[in-house]
Amino acid sequence: MEYNWTEIFKNKTDRELYNIYLGRTSLNSEQKDFARIELEKRNFDFINLDRQRKKWELENLIEEEKSYSKLLFRSRRSSEYLIIGIVGLVIAIISLFFIIDQYFVDHKPIADITNLFLLFIVSFILSANGFLQYKLKSSKEKSREERLKELINEL
Repeated sequence: MEYNWTEIFKNKTDRELYNIYLGRTSLNSEQKDFARIELEKRNFDFINLDRQRKKWELENLIEEEKSYSKLLFRSRRSSEYLIIGIVGLVIAIISLFFIIDQYFVDHKPIADITNLFLLFIVSFILSANGFLQYKLKSSKEKSREERLKELINEL
């Protein structure tokens, strides 16, 4: 089967063509030549690649930011993890209060309050996970915003 590589490569982005040109795909040298020719037609600057890489990085950061607003399979923001951590902490404190009340005040045996222990452990794990994810996500968001500002100023 014969492909019309010229037509196929017209629909590719500069980044995709550049990766083909570098040999980062399973295509052979003939297709690499077609990719180089298409890049040359587009006046791709092979000499000043640093500027092009920064542009691609900026596009990736913008695309990552857009992924937050998608309804299905969206990424969580750091504030959502903070809410999860706080809710888990509140549930853990309430369950701990009931454990203390039932064990020390009502003198119920431990076997009767096993469900409360389970609720406490699950909510504590949920809370710890929420706070850890908040810390990780917020630092990533801050570094992404700083890098976005850097790239915008450079370009």
